[in-house]
Amino acid sequence: MCDPYPIGRDSSKTRKCLELFRKYNHPFQILTKTGITHAAGDFDLYGPNDRFGVTLTFDNPEDSLKWEPGASLPAERIDVLKAAHEKCIKTWVSLEPVIDPKQTLHLIDLTHEFVDHYGVGKLNHNAEIEKTVDWLKFRTEVETKLKGYSKSYKIKAALKKATPNFGKGMTTATTRYLQFSTNRERPLSFSEMG
Repeated sequence: MCDPYPIGRDSSKTRKCLELFRKYNHPFQILTKTGITHAAGDFDLYGPNDRFGVTLTFDNPEDSLKWEPGASLPAERIDVLKAAHEKCIKTWVSLEPVIDPKQTLHLIDLTHEFVDHYGVGKLNHNAEIEKTVDWLKFRTEVETKLKGYSKSYKIKAALKKATPNFGKGMTTATTRYLQFSTNRERPLSFSEMG
């Protein structure tokens, strides 16, 4: 299915579908790349078992405009997540595609206070960029960060497949280093960990 809130198009059919879900007490979840001006109008239809989510790929408008034409800017998507959270709607983020792992990790830092669940994937179908990413390092950092924030998350199949050695051979020192350094602006040195 496509985005339920296409920018510049009528989304009244989305509302009608959500009304049917509500009428029959059937839980639903939404995933969109739109901002508050489109999706928030339907928040009155959400019940306790429904979820609202956005896709986040970049933490800045320049990269978003280049890679995600027609999508709301990242700040607008983050604002709609906050608005959903303030209305006690369960929120989630799809972190996919991962094009710049540093931005993906930063997005978690920006959203963890009002996002309930994360789905983490990778970049697919672009071998040139894919081969520049250390997927094992990324997965280790992202899982360490999400666990550090006590967040519910799912590692998607493509990232699992790209990291078959995940968790194997990690020493206690490496694990501690990642746990202590992931949530800081700069990594800790081993001597700083004490």
